Amino acid sequence: MQTLIQSYVDGELDTVSTIEVEHHLRDCSACAQACEDLQRLQTALHARALYHRAPPGLQLRLQATLEHGLPGTPEPEKLTPERPATTTLAPTSSAPAPGAVRVRLPQALVWWWGGLAMVIVCLTMWSVSLRRGPRLDAAEARVAQEVVAGHVRSLLADHLTDLTSADQHTVQTWFKGKLTFAAAVPKPSPAGATLVGGRLDYVDNKPVAALVYQQQQHVINVFICPAVRETAAATGGSVGAAPQTLTRRGYHVCYMTLGDLTYWAVSDLDEASLTKFTTQVIPSVANHCP
Repeated sequence: MQTLIQSYVDGELDTVSTIEVEHHLRDCSACAQACEDLQRLQTALHARALYHRAPPGLQLRLQATLEHGLPGTPEPEKLTPERPATTTLAPTSSAPAPGAVRVRLPQALVWWWGGLAMVIVCLTMWSVSLRRGPRLDAAEARVAQEVVAGHVRSLLADHLTDLTSADQHTVQTWFKGKLTFAAAVPKPSPAGATLVGGRLDYVDNKPVAALVYQQQQHVINVFICPAVRETAAATGGSVGAAPQTLTRRGYHVCYMTLGDLTYWAVSDLDEASLTKFTTQVIPSVANHCP
């Protein structure tokens, strides 16, 4: 199970395995704690303190080394008929012409540049792997996993909505009294998207609202959840903030925290289209809260 939990935190499990692990985590406090510890470790590895910028003069020193060689590198040999070359860049079948100059690369220089190239490649790959999405704290990472799981469950169980209606007022009224916060529905729906209805879901041990939209053949779940305390304090409730995007288990996620609520849009829609949808829906929802 520990191996499955590690794959679950990294978003590497298929849908069926993901649901099985989540069911197990609800019943096993030890595994749930292990999962939370792994999420904290993942967050720590994304911390800015682990990133180091190259000193400003490094590029100039590398360029100078390329032009003039390392300190102590012998000068190129001048070849004469009496002193043929001992080491050349490539074998040749003809004798060197009088006065010709061949460059001999010291073995140390070859190994030095080869090692430097390998280090640069490894650091680049590591940096890219850590920067594939925004840095989430442990609580946000857990919620991101759960909203994607909720989206998948709604598709597998054919339970997209508790209330099927394209009327904004009807869906908004249905949520009243079922949540500890006010869930608003934008009117009208974003261009190209149709409101299908709404349902109650369960995220981060709390009941939340899920608005369901359809854009072409793609289902979009918009989860409205209470924001984690640190995130709500950091955002200050700015309605003009841009949504953040990330990918989990093949699904794109766009989210934004406004005031005390975080809005999570999840879909297999392409990232650009989902981001455009999110920038239209979420501020509209926040501005229409009753």
